Amino acid sequence: MTSPSLIVRPMTIEDVDAADRAFRRGFGTFLGLPDPMQFGGDGQMVRYRFAAYPELAFVAETEEGVVGTIQGRHWGATVGLGPISVQPEYWGKGVAQRLLDVFLKKAESLEPALTSLYTFSQSPTHVPLYQKYDFWPRLLTSLMTKPIDASVDAPEARRFSETADDTDRADFFAACRALTEGAFAGLVADREIEAVRLQGAGETLLLVDKDGPEAMAVVHAGPGSESGTQAAYVKFAVARSADKVDGLLAACERLGGEKGAKTMTAGVNLACVETYQATRARGFRAFTHGVAMHRFEHEGFDRRDTYVIHDER
Repeated sequence: MTSPSLIVRPMTIEDVDAADRAFRRGFGTFLGLPDPMQFGGDGQMVRYRFAAYPELAFVAETEEGVVGTIQGRHWGATVGLGPISVQPEYWGKGVAQRLLDVFLKKAESLEPALTSLYTFSQSPTHVPLYQKYDFWPRLLTSLMTKPIDASVDAPEARRFSETADDTDRADFFAACRALTEGAFAGLVADREIEAVRLQGAGETLLLVDKDGPEAMAVVHAGPGSESGTQAAYVKFAVARSADKVDGLLAACERLGGEKGAKTMTAGVNLACVETYQATRARGFRAFTHGVAMHRFEHEGFDRRDTYVIHDER
């Protein structure tokens, strides 16, 4: 039973520090870290995501303060749920369900074609919790990393931060949408691209050849990003075909080296077989696996015929 004083309300800027503590303590404790507050390093997932998608950020609060949080992302016809975190003292008391009730009501008002999340595949509590809300496991998602080679040979890529004016930015967005909507109707990453630029949290790369847009990637790197200063994180990427994935990853790695990162991280759902194989061939190796869960058993863009790098986090 939850505390009778517990309320769930929209997150405000004043809540961000407390929400960040709940996020780090919750995940760090679950993973058994000696100091749970070190979870996530100097990455700023809670702060970044609140600034990017404030309408999908909520806190659970008692007289003791913020005891849980839930956040999400909104990319056109898709909504991503997470992270959801609860202070360890409140585990098993229904806080997560209260947060999910509020979040999903808001998400449903956006009328997404796909609502999805990432969770711990080995957990006996996480998967059944989400099943209560009609989220069902799909294939595993491999979270991978590799050391950065700053001298990597990579194709030239356009950078969103270097677009000259509104017209140039509109053309950049249009090229990215041609790729994202090719993977899933209505999938639009414009808000993520713009949020990374506004928060100085990394870069968006676009590769174009004679046939048009070839591949694009949103990469988090540096202070204020979800990845922090030591790693560059391929938050979302999509290629026109499997043979374009290698060049895109090389361009991401070169960017990561320029940003001073030591490692690259990326996640691929194993349904995207050729993308996974190309990522492995580039030198990425798994450090953990989780599971993608999609509401109402929708296959989303986790399919063999899509070339998407994304781990739902």
